[in-house]
Amino acid sequence: MKKIISVILIMVLSVSFFASCSPYTLEQFVEEAKPSIQEISDSLGEQMSMEILARDGKFVYQFFYHIPLDMSNEDAKAALDSELENGKATYIDIAKQMNDAGLKDSTVVVEYIDMNGEVITSVEFTADMAEAASAA
Repeated sequence: MKKIISVILIMVLSVSFFASCSPYTLEQFVEEAKPSIQEISDSLGEQMSMEILARDGKFVYQFFYHIPLDMSNEDAKAALDSELENGKATYIDIAKQMNDAGLKDSTVVVEYIDMNGEVITSVEFTADMAEAASAA
């Protein structure tokens, strides 16, 4: 399911970026993307929802679990971090697209939050990560 969400998100964000030739502010980008993100969140059902926001100059995806997890938060963190590592190219591409749209030094943050409001994991992705990986 996480992979499907990632693919949908990259498509939504790509369309949003190329819809206008003028540079965006982070807040404008978030506001423009919110209706599409809300549609995706609504499709997740009652177990999970998602939101986007601008926080400290970073573009933040928040995934909220509305049910108890069938594992400890430590085990969930390990599993989610592994999934995020496998899908990091998606979020790095979003940061790169944000840079290309005029939002320099863009950072994308992905957070998973349990039903009690505790952050299970929070991972940051930047466009520089792609450059570092290709230089290695």
